[in-house]
Amino acid sequence: MRWPQQGARQSGDGRQRGALDKAAPQAQLADLVEEQHALDARLQWLWARETPAAGGARIDLAALLDAATLDGIDLFDRVQLEAVLRVCRESHTLSEAGRRLFDRSREKRSVVNDADRLRKYLLKFGLIWERARQAAQAAATITPKPLAPFFP
Repeated sequence: MRWPQQGARQSGDGRQRGALDKAAPQAQLADLVEEQHALDARLQWLWARETPAAGGARIDLAALLDAATLDGIDLFDRVQLEAVLRVCRESHTLSEAGRRLFDRSREKRSVVNDADRLRKYLLKFGLIWERARQAAQAAATITPKPLAPFFP
């Protein structure tokens, strides 16, 4: 909306012009509020969507682990366990998941048994392969509906 320049002649009587002058700021404010809501929705959508850095949908560790185990896990271990469970979800076997997870360190080992290393890692949290894979796959089927994106 353009504001009239100072000294410019306007048509209409003073009452009509006064009503427009009062309505203009309200309309601008309504436009700004609407734009802010659209930007907020866009940000929420961006934050909620799956990104390659995030590695996909979140894994609900509370559904997998008992409360005492979950409370004893540091943030570092929690993030690492979620990433491991995502790989388990995408893998068909324990061996395939182990090969993907230990792809660099396996080259330095004399005895390569990635499946056993992964099995021991999961046991550290009281998990077994079958339960970890099933729970990770179940989490993948339940995806939250993202907010409608806003593209200006």
